[in-house]
Amino acid sequence: MTSDAFPVTFRDLAPQTQQLLAASGQRVADSLGSLATMLRCLGARSVLLVVDETAARAAGAETLLRQGFSTVDCLTFNRFSPNPKLTDATAAVEAARQSGADAVVAVGGGSCIDVAKLAALGARLPAEVGLLQAGDCPTDVRPLPLIACPTTSGSGSEATHFAVAYAEGRKRSIAHPGVRPSNVILDARLVQAMPARLAATSGLDALSQSLEAMWAAGSTPASDAYASEAARLIVGAIEPSVREGRPDARRAMMLGAHLAGQAINLSKTTAAHAMSYPLTSLHGVPHGHAVALFLGWVGAANGALDEADCQHPLGAEHVRRAVAAAAAQLGSSVERFPLAVADLLKRLGLASSLQEAGVPAHGLATLLDLIDPVRLGNNPRRLSRERLGEILELAHRGAAG
Repeated sequence: MTSDAFPVTFRDLAPQTQQLLAASGQRVADSLGSLATMLRCLGARSVLLVVDETAARAAGAETLLRQGFSTVDCLTFNRFSPNPKLTDATAAVEAARQSGADAVVAVGGGSCIDVAKLAALGARLPAEVGLLQAGDCPTDVRPLPLIACPTTSGSGSEATHFAVAYAEGRKRSIAHPGVRPSNVILDARLVQAMPARLAATSGLDALSQSLEAMWAAGSTPASDAYASEAARLIVGAIEPSVREGRPDARRAMMLGAHLAGQAINLSKTTAAHAMSYPLTSLHGVPHGHAVALFLGWVGAANGALDEADCQHPLGAEHVRRAVAAAAAQLGSSVERFPLAVADLLKRLGLASSLQEAGVPAHGLATLLDLIDPVRLGNNPRRLSRERLGEILELAHRGAAG
């Protein structure tokens, strides 16, 4: 790397937000105008651009991107699906290798950034090592440097050290410390053009991440700080972001989603995420909406744990306090947590139950069979198959006021 000064130009942030951004270990800027400087700092000469061209065009980002790439060779990769398949990521790896890229830039939502992460990692793996084995590689394998520019406020992928791809209909998470982007651009212009429905579903993903991080078995004091500030920003901004598209609310959502990503980078997610993946893959419910359909029910179940089924290292009382704090972010008690989430879904114009989302009752058994066991291991309460079945039935019926 060169010694160029790095611009961090966020203004008008609450002190706690500014402090959390500064402590993240990533270089974070608030304008695509910083892209050329970032590439220069990385010493990049050839770049693979992984881009959601529809989102970039809607945001009017083409001119800024051309300026940012004016001194480097750039190959564009745009062949990936909204829930990226492993084959999409493999194609991106080949593009990175064939172009001789020495850096990767992602401009898009969580799927785009995940594909870029896997391209950056796969380009540096031995040819005989597949992406699904990448998480077992030595941590001294150094992926290509990555600059992430999110165009949605939801996944927080720009803040995490893992990436998601679907293989044979199942969600696979590949974790490696080197895939966490070294540089992030949170330019609020990139999220201003989001359609209302995308703003809602991606915002619910960020909200769910922040609240799950508060009670996760893997939570730490640092993840708690990120999660609490993320939830504060998101709860205050999600409705005006969706209903009015207000620029200040879109900016707050972008920051909140990024901080939620920082939280789950440390804590990981829990049962609400574990239960959501088959709902997305089998029934097409957008990921953030799918998580939210389980969030309140999982929270209420976690708040009713005892020491016998607690798997949080700090014990059942700590979990009950954490769940109460999460529910309080929505102005709710633990007991009314499912209703609070359902009410929010209705205000955002989304289905508030699995039944309303088009899931037939006879499909619940299949959803139960496909729940992700890895995320269940990070849930603070040990959930039996019977308990998971009960949560599915409650989520199917929905909460009544």
